Amino acid sequence: MGYSQDTICVQGGWQPKNGEPRVLPIYQSTTFKYATSEEMGKLFPIIEPEEEISFADPRYQEYTCDDPENAKYKTPNYYILQGERVNVTSYAEMLRSFIEHLYLIDSKIIEQMAKKDECPVSWSSNVMFSYDETKTTYNYKLKDTDIYESTGFSAPHIMHIIRAMLDKYEIDRSDFVYSARVSSSK
Repeated sequence: MGYSQDTICVQGGWQPKNGEPRVLPIYQSTTFKYATSEEMGKLFPIIEPEEEISFADPRYQEYTCDDPENAKYKTPNYYILQGERVNVTSYAEMLRSFIEHLYLIDSKIIEQMAKKDECPVSWSSNVMFSYDETKTTYNYKLKDTDIYESTGFSAPHIMHIIRAMLDKYEIDRSDFVYSARVSSSK
């Protein structure tokens, strides 16, 4: 396919040099030719910021489950488990979401606990998981299962449960952090 005589008359013989438009500039061009990407990069230098800008709410702080008492008088807004961030509005919601996440990792562990009416925290008499609804307190049915989960725990108790479940699943405790702020209703 050849070019029309008009095109050849206007553009014929044009060979763009470094930094010149690819097409003979009749109008202002937006496409330019450069020999290397480094040359183009020099036109638009990237300036590193002098200090890191944080968009985090300063009222919130991240905690681990190493000291469950840190959860007292605080309101969580997210937790991170194995790199996955999950937004929450309460410790009860955090526990339910955390348990559902563990169930997806390995359902057999929670199923075995439910068969034995087991609680992961040895000092607690509350059954955590059971197939019998009457054996759990303030029960919540684990999504898409016949397993009931106890609820209604205090924030520190929930953190003890999370810590025990991390151990049971052999997940390093450092793979769990949560963000919380001091509650205004302290």
